[in-house]
Amino acid sequence: MPSNLATIRDDLPNELESVELRGHGSATFLYLTHHGREMEISECDEGIWLEFWDNSDDEDAGPVKDMTVLLCEDAIREARRWLR
Repeated sequence: MPSNLATIRDDLPNELESVELRGHGSATFLYLTHHGREMEISECDEGIWLEFWDNSDDEDAGPVKDMTVLLCEDAIREARRWLR
């Protein structure tokens, strides 16, 4: 597992419904769920890529928003904000 993902996983709040490691190799990402919202966190050339989803019956729905942050702390802060 990439080191940034391990750091983020270890520092996420314990009360989240689900924190799963998915994918393989360079396509590894964290998949988080809580209160009907979902989030994916992965590493990219620019830093840490975050994708956010609202609860939807449409399985083909894309993310509500996405962003790239530079620091693990920023990714954790955004996850806490989105999944509360």
